[in-house]
Formats: sequence, C-alpha cells, structure tokens
Amino acid sequence: MADWNAAQRLHEILEATKGMDASRPAREVWAWALGLDKEDRAGLFRALAQLDDLANEVEASIESLPDARNDLYLINLPRIRKAIRLAQLEASWETTHRQMLTDLALRDLQFCADKLRTVQHEERLPDDVLRDLAKQVDELLEAVVAARDLDDELRKVLLTCLETFRRAIADYRIRGGSGLRDAVVKTVGELLTVRESVAKNSKHPVLKGLWMIVVKTETVLMKVMNYRQIANAIRLALNPSDLGDV
Repeated sequence: MADWNAAQRLHEILEATKGMDASRPAREVWAWALGLDKEDRAGLFRALAQLDDLANEVEASIESLPDARNDLYLINLPRIRKAIRLAQLEASWETTHRQMLTDLALRDLQFCADKLRTVQHEERLPDDVLRDLAKQVDELLEAVVAARDLDDELRKVLLTCLETFRRAIADYRIRGGSGLRDAVVKTVGELLTVRESVAKNSKHPVLKGLWMIVVKTETVLMKVMNYRQIANAIRLALNPSDLGDV
C-alpha cells in the first residue's frame, strides 16, 4: 500500500482526466475521473465541492511546513482551484479545463505530494477491503429496512449511521481515511443519543451488525493511518454486555 496524502489523492484524480477525450463535455470527463455516472449531476457537484476542500487542505498542509520556500510548491494551485470551480460543465474539456490543468500544474501537485509524505502518514486501502466493507453496509441497510421489531427512533438512527458509512466509502478516493474516521465518530455519537433503545435492543442482529462494521472500520484505519480506537470504550458506556464479541 502506497503513501496516500491529500496532494496525492488530488493528483490521482486530476491525472485521470487526461485519459478522456478532451472534446467531451467537462461534466463527462469529471464524472469518469471521479467514478460517477455522467448523469449524476448532484453527485458530481458534491464531489467537486469536496475536491475544492481537498485543494484547500493541500494548501494549508504545505503552508504549515517549516520551509520558507513552500510558496513555490503552490504557484499553480490557483489554476487547479479555478478548474475545479468552473461552472461550464457542458462545454468541452478542451476549451475550458484543460488549459488550467497543465502538465506543469500537475507536476507541482506531485511535488506537494512528495513533500507531504514526511508529515502525512496514510496508506491507501486495497480495493477489495473497500468492496467488502461496502457489501457489509449494503446488506445491513437492507436488514434494517426489513426489521419490523425495531422502534422508529432506533431505526432512523441506524439508517443515518449506515448512510454515513456508505457515503464515506463512496468518497474514499477524495477524502481518504478521514471520511471513514468521521463515520465511526458520527455513529458512536448517534448511538449515544438513543442509548436506552440501544440497551433495550442490544441483542438484535442489526445492532450487532453495525458494531461489526464500526470495529472493522477501526481495525483497517489503525493499519493505514494514525488512528486511535474509540468504539470499544463507547460500547462499555452503552452497557453492551449483551452485544458479545464483535
């Protein structure tokens, strides 16, 4: 598993745009590079907003390094940011974005990635790990919907938590492990808000299934990034002795 910091993630996505026919609409090129359906406009706008956030993260990370010449690494970042923010998505890539996402701009972004490897320690999760996690989330979503013995409050919380995991997996190419980390934190927080219902339903298979997803996510995050577990401590606070080992 290779180093995978914010600049490297942004570089991989922008580099992927070079593999598309530049005469195609910018919307289709972005969708291909981001792994989205070309007609999923809502998903594309959300992904572009996240790419903008990723560019801001790269800038902040480089500027925080103790190097007086770090500004040289960011000379072409405004061009990249402008390309991400362009609203002309139906115009051809050639006449809009390509002139800003030059080889020089992408080269500088790769320099940023190399620079950040000394301070941002994360490795990319293998695709099969993400696929297995996504499959587990999808199957549990179906089980929660089908379960008729859950109270409405707990059902709503479980669906919210699983949707958070689903989005974190879908956004992994952009957000990396931070999205999965946030999904764990959100899930723990949501369950604490309905702790009485959690205790009442602690033996329910869907609740155990959610804890299995949380624990699995924490386990893989500990392998690829600087992550400290929180789920086991919260399980004790929720009095989940009936949950058994997960």
